[in-house]
Amino acid sequence: MSGVSLWPLAFALLYVLLSAPSAADLIDYRPVSPTKVFECRVTSVSDSNPRVKNSLKRTGLPLPRYASLRSSKVNIRVGPGTGYPIKWVYKRRGLPLMITAEFDAWRKVCDWHGGVGWVHRSMLSGKRTVITTASEVILRRKPSLKAPAVARTQSGVIARVISCKGKWCRIQAGGISGWGQRSALWGTLFNEKIN
Repeated sequence: MSGVSLWPLAFALLYVLLSAPSAADLIDYRPVSPTKVFECRVTSVSDSNPRVKNSLKRTGLPLPRYASLRSSKVNIRVGPGTGYPIKWVYKRRGLPLMITAEFDAWRKVCDWHGGVGWVHRSMLSGKRTVITTASEVILRRKPSLKAPAVARTQSGVIARVISCKGKWCRIQAGGISGWGQRSALWGTLFNEKIN
């Protein structure tokens, strides 16, 4: 194989490994726009329901905060309980969600598209993940635009967060790790330090 370079094949394989799943792989029952990212708002669950106000129990953990899906099939409900109808079903383990309120064992969550609903705490994990939101995210060897690229990903890739500092997060997906700009990732609070 003299004179034949394997680099183009290696980068093509890496791109396939880190390429995004289709919207149908992530969510059932609702349309998904891969290019629009929404802001999640922290609201008080007691504002709209006096019954909730009198029985509100909190964990004492800060709000908002991020969590990820523990399972590959998670029902999102209209309200905090199994008696409420299912709004949609997430179908991707590790998907990051912002927790904006708590009620007993239920968490009000928001996704990167602005979808809001309720999920049981047993369906959430404290493992930190992000989803890439830019059409292409370049992962670099160091947290600098001048650092060499180690991989490129499409929008919608879910990656494990290794650490974050300043405007950069070190993430891992498909066995590859690198530094991505925080502005192209959804799943961390502004300037949140993660070690």
